[in-house]
Amino acid sequence: MLTLIIITFAFLLIGFLAGLIILTQVFPIWEVKRLQKKLAKEGYDFGKWKHFRELVDHNVKVIVKPNCETLYSSIFIQTSLGPFCLIIPPVSGYFCITFLNKNTDVLSYITNKDISDMDQTTFNIIFSEKNQSVKENNIYLKSNLCWIIARFGIRANEDVKLIHNLQNNLILNKF
Repeated sequence: MLTLIIITFAFLLIGFLAGLIILTQVFPIWEVKRLQKKLAKEGYDFGKWKHFRELVDHNVKVIVKPNCETLYSSIFIQTSLGPFCLIIPPVSGYFCITFLNKNTDVLSYITNKDISDMDQTTFNIIFSEKNQSVKENNIYLKSNLCWIIARFGIRANEDVKLIHNLQNNLILNKF
């Protein structure tokens, strides 16, 4: 009887662990697809920026936990249909542009440390068989689906209009 209980417990534990592993692998994919479909219904299909114009709070239902002192922009691309050209206007202050795959793994990122405050900067986004670090303004991404999230820090209320202008001038084009 004790053996049967131990075997049953072992199977339950193995089943629980297997389910947990599967859930941690599948859940991000479901959430990315859900968000992508939601944005497409709002008119923000592949290759079109969705700019969040107001500071967000805990009620914003995106995968990334929002920071309440940040304005966001988001776009989905299929890197195999590229290459793409990302043009970042002059930025003063904190920003981070993160490139995620369908599992929300970080493939690459650009921060204010990667560009000059004074200049517009261009990055080429290229589909590649392996991820590589940013080299000479080329971003090599292994994933076909790429979710790009741009975060712009707000230091004062006056920054909001400046960030809106920056969002308006953030460009992603195919070559």
